[in-house]
Amino acid sequence: MALAELLELAADALDDTGEAMARRFARCLRDRSPMPPHGGGDGFPLGEFPGLGLRVSARTRPLVDELSSVADRIMWFQSPEARVPPGWAHRSAAAELVGPDGMIAEPSLRFGIFYLSPGLHYPEHWHEAEEFYYVLAGAADWTITGQRRARREAGDLVRTPSMAHHAIETGAEPLLALWGWDGNIDYGTYAYRTTRSPPGRALGA
Repeated sequence: MALAELLELAADALDDTGEAMARRFARCLRDRSPMPPHGGGDGFPLGEFPGLGLRVSARTRPLVDELSSVADRIMWFQSPEARVPPGWAHRSAAAELVGPDGMIAEPSLRFGIFYLSPGLHYPEHWHEAEEFYYVLAGAADWTITGQRRARREAGDLVRTPSMAHHAIETGAEPLLALWGWDGNIDYGTYAYRTTRSPPGRALGA
Protein backbone atom coordinates (compact mmCIF):
# COMPACT_ATOMS: atom_id res chain seq x y z
CA MET A 1 0.00 0.00 0.00
CA ALA A 2 1.22 3.49 -0.87
CA LEU A 3 0.60 4.92 2.61
CA ALA A 4 2.46 2.04 4.27
CA GLU A 5 5.43 2.57 1.92
CA LEU A 6 5.46 6.28 2.70
CA LEU A 7 5.45 5.60 6.46
CA GLU A 8 8.28 3.07 6.10
CA LEU A 9 10.43 5.56 4.17
CA ALA A 10 9.64 8.21 6.79
CA ALA A 11 10.63 5.82 9.59
CA ASP A 12 13.95 5.07 7.87
CA ALA A 13 14.74 8.77 7.45
CA LEU A 14 13.86 9.60 11.07
CA ASP A 15 15.92 6.67 12.33
CA ASP A 16 18.94 7.93 10.40
CA THR A 17 18.91 11.25 12.28
CA GLY A 18 19.98 9.47 15.47
CA GLU A 19 17.83 11.91 17.48
CA ALA A 20 15.84 10.37 20.32
CA MET A 21 12.39 11.84 19.56
CA ALA A 22 12.73 11.13 15.83
CA ARG A 23 13.74 7.54 16.51
CA ARG A 24 10.80 7.11 18.88
CA PHE A 25 8.47 8.22 16.10
CA ALA A 26 10.21 5.85 13.68
CA ARG A 27 9.41 2.93 15.98
CA CYS A 28 5.78 4.07 16.27
CA LEU A 29 5.41 4.37 12.50
CA ARG A 30 6.71 0.85 11.98
CA ASP A 31 4.21 -0.46 14.54
CA ARG A 32 1.22 1.05 12.74
CA SER A 33 -0.99 -1.45 10.98
CA PRO A 34 -0.88 -0.94 7.20
CA MET A 35 -4.63 -0.56 7.05
CA PRO A 36 -6.20 1.51 4.27
CA PRO A 37 -6.71 5.22 4.94
CA HIS A 38 -10.20 6.41 5.76
CA GLY A 39 -11.71 7.58 2.47
CA GLY A 40 -9.57 9.39 -0.06
CA GLY A 41 -8.00 12.78 -0.56
CA ASP A 42 -9.31 15.68 -2.64
CA GLY A 43 -5.89 16.58 -3.99
CA PHE A 44 -3.29 19.07 -2.81
CA PRO A 45 -5.24 22.24 -1.86
CA LEU A 46 -2.73 24.70 -3.35
CA GLY A 47 -2.86 23.31 -6.89
CA GLU A 48 -0.36 20.90 -8.39
CA PHE A 49 1.79 19.26 -5.72
CA PRO A 50 5.26 20.84 -6.06
CA GLY A 51 7.38 17.97 -4.71
CA LEU A 52 9.26 16.97 -7.87
CA GLY A 53 10.32 20.55 -8.54
CA LEU A 54 11.81 21.25 -5.11
CA ARG A 55 15.42 21.14 -3.95
CA VAL A 56 16.01 17.93 -1.99
CA SER A 57 18.91 15.97 -0.50
CA ALA A 58 20.01 12.49 -1.53
CA ARG A 59 18.49 11.20 1.73
CA THR A 60 15.11 12.83 1.24
CA ARG A 61 14.70 12.24 -2.51
CA PRO A 62 13.02 8.79 -2.17
CA LEU A 63 10.52 10.18 0.35
CA VAL A 64 9.67 13.21 -1.79
CA ASP A 65 9.27 11.00 -4.88
CA GLU A 66 6.91 8.66 -3.01
CA LEU A 67 4.98 11.55 -1.51
CA SER A 68 4.59 13.13 -4.95
CA SER A 69 3.12 9.90 -6.31
CA VAL A 70 0.44 9.68 -3.57
CA ALA A 71 -0.23 13.37 -2.85
CA ASP A 72 -3.69 13.29 -4.45
CA ARG A 73 -4.72 10.40 -2.18
CA ILE A 74 -3.73 12.14 1.04
CA MET A 75 -6.30 13.98 3.16
CA TRP A 76 -4.81 17.49 3.25
CA PHE A 77 -6.27 20.29 5.31
CA GLN A 78 -5.91 24.04 5.68
CA SER A 79 -6.47 25.59 9.08
CA PRO A 80 -9.51 27.84 9.52
CA GLU A 81 -8.58 31.54 9.28
CA ALA A 82 -10.00 32.17 12.75
CA ARG A 83 -7.49 29.80 14.37
CA VAL A 84 -4.22 30.84 12.72
CA PRO A 85 -2.32 34.07 11.93
CA PRO A 86 -3.98 36.35 9.35
CA GLY A 87 -3.08 35.65 5.72
CA TRP A 88 -1.39 32.37 6.56
CA ALA A 89 -4.07 29.71 6.22
CA HIS A 90 -4.48 29.72 2.45
CA ARG A 91 -0.75 29.69 1.70
CA SER A 92 -0.02 26.55 3.69
CA ALA A 93 -1.25 22.97 3.82
CA ALA A 94 -0.85 20.02 6.15
CA ALA A 95 -1.86 16.41 6.49
CA GLU A 96 -2.16 14.26 9.59
CA LEU A 97 -1.21 10.78 8.45
CA VAL A 98 -1.19 9.19 11.90
CA GLY A 99 -3.01 10.54 14.95
CA PRO A 100 -6.38 11.14 16.58
CA ASP A 101 -7.57 12.93 13.41
CA GLY A 102 -5.29 11.04 11.05
CA MET A 103 -5.74 8.75 8.11
CA ILE A 104 -4.50 6.04 10.46
CA ALA A 105 -5.96 6.33 13.95
CA GLU A 106 -3.51 6.67 16.85
CA PRO A 107 -4.45 8.46 20.11
CA SER A 108 -0.97 9.07 21.53
CA LEU A 109 0.80 11.13 18.84
CA ARG A 110 0.33 13.15 15.68
CA PHE A 111 2.47 12.71 12.57
CA GLY A 112 2.13 14.15 9.12
CA ILE A 113 3.28 16.48 6.34
CA PHE A 114 3.58 20.27 6.37
CA TYR A 115 3.94 22.74 3.49
CA LEU A 116 4.59 26.50 3.52
CA SER A 117 4.57 28.61 0.35
CA PRO A 118 7.55 30.81 -0.55
CA GLY A 119 7.82 34.21 1.11
CA LEU A 120 5.64 33.29 4.07
CA HIS A 121 6.15 34.22 7.72
CA TYR A 122 4.59 31.82 10.23
CA PRO A 123 4.73 34.06 13.31
CA GLU A 124 5.75 33.20 16.83
CA HIS A 125 3.53 30.43 18.22
CA TRP A 126 3.61 27.76 20.91
CA HIS A 127 1.82 24.64 22.18
CA GLU A 128 2.14 22.05 24.93
CA ALA A 129 3.16 19.26 22.57
CA GLU A 130 6.82 18.52 21.93
CA GLU A 131 7.37 18.95 18.22
CA PHE A 132 9.79 18.05 15.49
CA TYR A 133 10.10 18.96 11.84
CA TYR A 134 12.18 16.95 9.40
CA VAL A 135 12.80 19.00 6.27
CA LEU A 136 12.12 17.04 3.08
CA ALA A 137 12.60 19.78 0.49
CA GLY A 138 13.13 23.50 0.17
CA ALA A 139 14.30 25.56 3.13
CA ALA A 140 13.14 27.88 5.90
CA ASP A 141 14.51 29.93 8.77
CA TRP A 142 13.54 28.82 12.29
CA THR A 143 13.67 30.94 15.42
CA ILE A 144 13.10 29.20 18.75
CA THR A 145 13.08 30.65 22.27
CA GLY A 146 16.67 31.21 23.43
CA GLN A 147 18.22 30.27 20.07
CA ARG A 148 19.46 32.31 17.15
CA ARG A 149 17.62 32.27 13.86
CA ALA A 150 18.90 29.34 11.77
CA ARG A 151 18.37 28.14 8.19
CA ARG A 152 17.20 24.53 7.87
CA GLU A 153 17.31 22.59 4.62
CA ALA A 154 16.50 19.13 3.28
CA GLY A 155 17.67 16.43 5.69
CA ASP A 156 17.73 18.72 8.74
CA LEU A 157 15.75 17.96 11.92
CA VAL A 158 14.31 20.73 14.11
CA ARG A 159 13.16 20.03 17.69
CA THR A 160 10.83 22.34 19.59
CA PRO A 161 10.32 21.72 23.35
CA SER A 162 6.91 21.99 24.94
CA MET A 163 5.69 25.63 25.16
CA ALA A 164 8.81 27.01 23.46
CA HIS A 165 7.93 30.01 21.32
CA HIS A 166 9.00 29.50 17.71
CA ALA A 167 8.56 31.01 14.25
CA ILE A 168 9.23 29.82 10.69
CA GLU A 169 9.91 31.92 7.60
CA THR A 170 10.39 30.86 3.99
CA GLY A 171 12.28 32.85 1.38
CA ALA A 172 12.41 32.17 -2.36
CA GLU A 173 11.80 28.48 -1.77
CA PRO A 174 8.83 26.77 -0.14
CA LEU A 175 9.15 24.33 2.75
CA LEU A 176 8.05 20.70 2.66
CA ALA A 177 8.55 18.77 5.91
CA LEU A 178 7.45 15.90 8.08
CA TRP A 179 6.09 16.99 11.46
CA GLY A 180 5.32 15.22 14.71
CA TRP A 181 3.68 16.05 18.03
CA ASP A 182 4.17 14.08 21.25
CA GLY A 183 3.00 14.61 24.84
CA ASN A 184 -0.12 16.76 25.17
CA ILE A 185 -1.22 16.72 21.52
CA ASP A 186 -4.48 18.63 22.03
CA TYR A 187 -4.72 21.33 19.34
CA GLY A 188 -6.46 23.48 21.94
CA THR A 189 -3.09 24.34 23.53
CA TYR A 190 -1.94 26.12 20.34
CA ALA A 191 -1.59 29.91 20.46
CA TYR A 192 0.28 32.55 18.48
CA ARG A 193 1.61 36.11 18.83
CA THR A 194 -0.18 38.78 16.81
CA THR A 195 2.87 41.05 16.42
CA ARG A 196 6.07 40.10 14.63
CA SER A 197 9.40 39.73 16.46
CA PRO A 198 12.36 41.72 15.03
CA PRO A 199 14.12 39.78 12.21
CA GLY A 200 17.11 37.72 13.28
CA ARG A 201 16.42 38.06 16.98
CA ALA A 202 15.98 35.01 19.21
CA LEU A 203 12.45 34.70 20.48
CA GLY A 204 12.33 35.51 24.16
CA ALA A 205 15.68 37.31 23.99
